[in-house]
Amino acid sequence: KQWRRRKDSSCWLEAVFRGNALLDPTDSRYTCTCHKVFEGEFIEEGSNCERKIVLDGTSATITGKRPAILGQKCNGKYDKPFRAKGRAFVSGGSIVANFSCVHGPERLGGFWSEASVTGGQIHWGDGSTWRAVKHGTCDSS
Repeated sequence: KQWRRRKDSSCWLEAVFRGNALLDPTDSRYTCTCHKVFEGEFIEEGSNCERKIVLDGTSATITGKRPAILGQKCNGKYDKPFRAKGRAFVSGGSIVANFSCVHGPERLGGFWSEASVTGGQIHWGDGSTWRAVKHGTCDSS
């Protein structure tokens, strides 16, 4: 199946928008990030639930916690563990995962954003955001 990957030009446009300045599109500082940034620990904003992504090449395993009662927030006491179905796939600053095990879509796409004050976020196609607590870098092995 096909999936959308964020183009470098959209990362450049985001830098232009956020910086309110005209930037050189050939400058490597304004290209999209690499897939290694997805490895790490995250908190899903809104639900306050923990998430973890472990990379294996360009595929990944996603685990985490979910609230004991659907629609509630994680509280650290009664949360239930989950593992996303199958393997997630990463390429550049894009990720696609199957969250059907937690009543989510089978093919949910997300994009990495460095724009947050916290140092990184994954913005998912369903409107949810995972804030990075700790994440990989492109120069890490």
